[in-house]
Amino acid sequence: MTTKKIYYLTIASLFILLLVGCQNDQASPPTTENQQSIQNISYVKQDGDQINASVRRLFKEINEITSISNQQDILMAIQVKPLSQFNEQKTADEVEAYLSNTYSDMEVNVSSDYKIFLEINRLKKKIAQKSLSTNEINEAFNSIKTLINPPSDQEE
Repeated sequence: MTTKKIYYLTIASLFILLLVGCQNDQASPPTTENQQSIQNISYVKQDGDQINASVRRLFKEINEITSISNQQDILMAIQVKPLSQFNEQKTADEVEAYLSNTYSDMEVNVSSDYKIFLEINRLKKKIAQKSLSTNEINEAFNSIKTLINPPSDQEE
């Protein structure tokens, strides 16, 4: 091959690489934002997402929230940001007071304990998988509630 042909092939190759590299993911499939909004719509009937969003808006020191509710109770677990961990229990008490005022017809239990956080998430996952019966869900819910507020052993 002559040097002129090599030169033109190199220029053509670079031009093709430039075009392919500058597509800016236009040929990629749609992102999951559309799917995510559809999922959020299906959860609108659950108050848990609305409760979590309102608490997150009011309490900036909260890093993660998970909650589950039934007809009479709201169980919530919070995780605070690292610099706020010294006041973690105070934040949990403030969240509980806010929710008790907002949802006065329900019993509210808020915990900053990570074990409670994990247990609520496990129960939510099992409910989403539909692997539990209604009685099993109620038993798991009540066991988490007992973990948050253990029964006192005081005799009357």
